[in-house]
Amino acid sequence: MVLVIVEHFLTDEGMNFFPQWIDQTRHMLEKFEGFISINQVESVPHENRTLLLLNFQSLSKLKVWSSSQDHKQILEKLTPYRLVKQKSQIYQLPVEN
Repeated sequence: MVLVIVEHFLTDEGMNFFPQWIDQTRHMLEKFEGFISINQVESVPHENRTLLLLNFQSLSKLKVWSSSQDHKQILEKLTPYRLVKQKSQIYQLPVEN
């Protein structure tokens, strides 16, 4: 399994929009093979920073999503609210027997 942590820095308006954006993104992701889950994690104390946790079955399936037109379009919806470009980290989780 692959875990992606994406750090977003957004305006206050963007922070309010983000849960709706996550729902829109989840709806898009559901049609991609290998998608497992997407969740938001907020910083404490609350700042203009939020994290997105994304799980995919494999790196190859994640790459299909990340290179898709859907991915590009959904990211563009955050552009007006972005303080700085998002930062991503990708982790491969060990396979459990």
